[in-house]
Amino acid sequence: MSLLAARPVLDDRDPDQLVRNFRNNWREIRDVKPRTTSNFFTRTGRIRTEGLAIIEMETSGFSMEIADSRFVMLSLPKASGLEMKCGRRTWQAAPGLGQFSDGRAFAASYEPGYRGYSVLVEKQTFHRAAEIHAGEPLPTPAGHSGVFDALQLRAIRAEIDALEQELRCGGLVSESPVLGPEIETRFMMALLSGPLARGSQRAALSQASRASLQRAVDFIRANYAEPFRAQDLARAAGANLRALQASFRHAYGASPWQYLQMCRLAAARRTLSARGSSASVTEAAIDAGFTHLGEFSRLYRQRFGESPRDTRKASHDARGRLTIPIEAHERPT
Repeated sequence: MSLLAARPVLDDRDPDQLVRNFRNNWREIRDVKPRTTSNFFTRTGRIRTEGLAIIEMETSGFSMEIADSRFVMLSLPKASGLEMKCGRRTWQAAPGLGQFSDGRAFAASYEPGYRGYSVLVEKQTFHRAAEIHAGEPLPTPAGHSGVFDALQLRAIRAEIDALEQELRCGGLVSESPVLGPEIETRFMMALLSGPLARGSQRAALSQASRASLQRAVDFIRANYAEPFRAQDLARAAGANLRALQASFRHAYGASPWQYLQMCRLAAARRTLSARGSSASVTEAAIDAGFTHLGEFSRLYRQRFGESPRDTRKASHDARGRLTIPIEAHERPT
């Protein structure tokens, strides 16, 4: 199930209403022009957290101009395509590619029949997540608008697939208050492994290095709960350990073992905040691959700003409530 199959969804048949809705929710929008007023439509569904918005949209086509924005944005076409102009440069993105805007003023044109996802991240959220992820403050990735290939977008597409699966299984509608930060953490980790990786420096890795890095990431994500040796990871990646460590530092600002730790923490948080879960903190830690409970609690609090017990309690207290709305638009305060 996609966001457009969820409810409520904004269904605009009036071009003027589309303009009003866009301007109500994105104050940096300068202009919106439908390609046609005959049989015009735009449908959008959205999940929003404190610093992140995930939007699915299908449209008969329109163009828009955006002033310098507080957001960075990644667009992922599924059907038809779009064109973006920033300064003197122009990029086109088709299904399988992704188009990234670094927050500078740009113009975008969505072709008739366009359908796709956009991930918008507030720059403040990017700064915070990047500092946690890399261990040091990182600048907003200015100067890196453009088109990214399927390999660079693999992690973010996997998170979108997981999001659709959760919707299909009835999640995201009556989950706990911790679900918002969990979604944000998952998507930021994926973004920081692609277009936002240290100002998009991942693109500078050789094709072979990026391929071995992705194999290592896939191996970690599939086996994070199991003990394995450095040699096992290097063998799965098809690279020597020193080169693999350099690739992780370059792309993530972290070692392979720090990335493994982040995956384990995210998994434990999913278990503790899952609807209907009766898992204890100890069970969640062990299932995620931790063997030292004191160390797990320390790392968990350091990453999420609360203890594992706080997460579990908040999840149990809020069951049955609508906490992460799948809404169309809301006026900013």
